[in-house]
Amino acid sequence: MKFLILLEQNGEGCDYTIGCGINFEEIEAKDLKSACQRVVENYGDGEYSCEGGLKSIRVIEIADESSMDMDSLEKFLEKEDADEQRNEMIKQYLDLKQRLGIKDSDAIPEKEG
Repeated sequence: MKFLILLEQNGEGCDYTIGCGINFEEIEAKDLKSACQRVVENYGDGEYSCEGGLKSIRVIEIADESSMDMDSLEKFLEKEDADEQRNEMIKQYLDLKQRLGIKDSDAIPEKEG
């Protein structure tokens, strides 16, 4: 499993608007407990040097990861929106059929593409 470790220092760092004082590290561990043990091993002794010391450490499990360029992200979102609209239309269609008492065996048209 992959985990993201978010380290945040006390204070704002050199410039809070650009995220100074915040650092990310990606680690692999078998589970959350193992990830937390690694964090304690790596940062528990206070050796992590940053101005003002550490304010917080967060351990975040990476459940799904994808890397896309902007065009691919936009196409992905368009497809997701189209799928949501189609599912909503099917739901409305079935609701209307039920309210009107239509008992025919008309099939819902298959999704194109």
